Amino acid sequence: MHIEGLSIALVPGLDGSGRLFQELTTSLAPRKPACLIRYPLHEKWDVSDYVNHLDQSLPTDENLLLIAESFSGPLALELLRSRSNIKALVLVASFARCPNPILHLLPFIPLSTLKPLLRSSVALRAFCLGNEATPDQIKRLKSVIDELPSEILRCRLNLLRTLRIEAKSIPDTIPILHLIASKDRLVCRSSAPDLSHAHADSRVVTVNGPHFLLQSCARDCATLIQDWIARMGKNPD
Repeated sequence: MHIEGLSIALVPGLDGSGRLFQELTTSLAPRKPACLIRYPLHEKWDVSDYVNHLDQSLPTDENLLLIAESFSGPLALELLRSRSNIKALVLVASFARCPNPILHLLPFIPLSTLKPLLRSSVALRAFCLGNEATPDQIKRLKSVIDELPSEILRCRLNLLRTLRIEAKSIPDTIPILHLIASKDRLVCRSSAPDLSHAHADSRVVTVNGPHFLLQSCARDCATLIQDWIARMGKNPD
């Protein structure tokens, strides 16, 4: 199966804006994603709300390769149970349970200081984009953080504190590729989904880069995704 056989749908990370996929879409060219999901800026949703939003937003009349970044990974895993037209899933720097114990300190962090802590250039390089991030990448990431209301940011982080997607709930009929960042300082390896029982074509690949792999290592990620799909050697049903 070649990547041309599936329509690509992109599902964003915690920011929910979809504005951070620029490097990936360029690297996937000339193939263009058929669908880009965005999350609303003012909804205090739980996991089921986000999954319902994905279900209602994704096309139903074409077979999909879903690329789910970080925050959206566990939501995509939940969606797999009810969507037969998702034929392959790519998780990027994602998780199936609370990604980092530091989130348990969230109730003690004043709302007024949360966003300033997250948007400093030093923090963005150290935890998100790496030391080689360009000024434009830093500027774009700050912009999407600024756009996200502080109370929605906290709500999404709170959702992750109690997150738990059981391995037995992950379908074994759909191939899954999980790209893990070797220098990820936001997501612990222990929080990754257990794919040991999954489809024979499922793989876990470590990419040399920080948490924001699709921004810092977009070309490498695009190549890995396309090579993986091509190696599957079968057509979507």
